Amino acid sequence: MWREEGCARAGRGVSPTPVPRFAPISPHPTTHPPHPSLFFFSPRFQCLAPTYLGDFALRGADLRSKGLNRVGNMLVPNANYCAFEDWVMPVLGAMADEGMAAAGPPGGAASPTHWTPSRVIARLGSEMDDESSFCTWAARNGIPIYCPAITDGSLGDMLFFHTYKRAEGTALAIDVVGDVRAMNDEALKATPRKTGVLVLGGGLPKHHAFNANLMRNGADFAVVVSTAQEFDGSDSGARPDEAVSWGKIRPDAAPVKVNADATIVLPLLVSQTFAKLPPGCTRWPAGTGPRGAAGGGAAG
Repeated sequence: MWREEGCARAGRGVSPTPVPRFAPISPHPTTHPPHPSLFFFSPRFQCLAPTYLGDFALRGADLRSKGLNRVGNMLVPNANYCAFEDWVMPVLGAMADEGMAAAGPPGGAASPTHWTPSRVIARLGSEMDDESSFCTWAARNGIPIYCPAITDGSLGDMLFFHTYKRAEGTALAIDVVGDVRAMNDEALKATPRKTGVLVLGGGLPKHHAFNANLMRNGADFAVVVSTAQEFDGSDSGARPDEAVSWGKIRPDAAPVKVNADATIVLPLLVSQTFAKLPPGCTRWPAGTGPRGAAGGGAAG
């Protein structure tokens, strides 16, 4: 059945309409979920259908019977995954075809259709063309999004299913090492400019960003915002000083760890830094400010 009806539907069943007690998180209509996307590995996910606000204490067995998946206190209906599969599978197929058509000799220069994780994400952001998605904005501005764990989560599921929908040897191939080199080169070749790392949360992205700066004997600036603690030996909870011992942050730097919820702290940091209005201004001049060439809005 999963081959005929779609792999993401296997084991999920039919997703009912969420019960009224669960309110959509998004303040927008249900076709335009919150910004930025909560699912980094599935950049289109939140643009297709809403995630609902639930509770940390809801029983897993009850949610499973209702076709709801819990992420902390958020609830994701099974139907969202099916909608994501329907959207992304044709895109993955087109990318696989383009990659095969442009395949060059081993070790040759990467072409736009030599797919690395960042190029895959850029393509998905361009295809979705949804202004509620940070992936779309990154694609429009040529900003790479590095994702070394691209096979984790929903997008990884889709890549797995995609291999069964294609003839052997024709599935989309993604070069993870290509992005390791690209990201490390950004740090390695930054001199004489300085580098900085802003960590929201932790885990693999934190380690990946700091490790890139190891290639240049450490980042000049680092701010870590996380609720994780180091007593369990986790990378997420590690204090910046641990990275200094590895040469990932310079010994003369003044890194800071903020023990707080990143969803609360990040807007405060942004409001008091690059989004802060110049002295004496109540609005951004047209064509400047954090909203870019389209002009700024009224001050908050």
